[in-house]
Amino acid sequence: MEAVGAQQIPLSEKDIMAPMSLDVVARGEATEVADTVGRVKRAIRHRMRLELGASPLSEAQLELMRLVRLESGLRVQDAAAGLGLAPNTVSTLVKQLTAAGMLERRPDGGDGRVTRLFLTRAARARWALRRDRREGVVRAALGQLTVEERADIAAALPALNRLVQVLGGGAQVGV
Repeated sequence: MEAVGAQQIPLSEKDIMAPMSLDVVARGEATEVADTVGRVKRAIRHRMRLELGASPLSEAQLELMRLVRLESGLRVQDAAAGLGLAPNTVSTLVKQLTAAGMLERRPDGGDGRVTRLFLTRAARARWALRRDRREGVVRAALGQLTVEERADIAAALPALNRLVQVLGGGAQVGV
């Protein structure tokens, strides 16, 4: 038992065997990293909505488009695995994006039963505009930081990219 104030708290064998100082630090750091990255992503999306207006596409649709942009010719099953979604959910997104003129399905050359996903010309143009606006939004925000703050962010990028790899099971998905 460990005494905390006047109270006795029983410790399990797992608690005793765990490296407590690393565990406590890692939990706090993990929460801070997840919260901060989430806030940055939301702030960028918010600023993008102010700049471009609300997107008619959902975040899930945009994520699928991002993945297909990075891996043109992707199968629905592979997209589902890459997004961590059920294949039927991705099929629904594909149908929506196909109807919106953003995705096209083509049969696989080697197996006619397999469908491959490709961005349409309109989707590529839309993505380029979105990417350029996002870069402008982030560049303007970075311009308001000190040189030291920008250097700290730049220095953290390799570790953040590695974290993306680890969280994604080894697959790195670009933005």
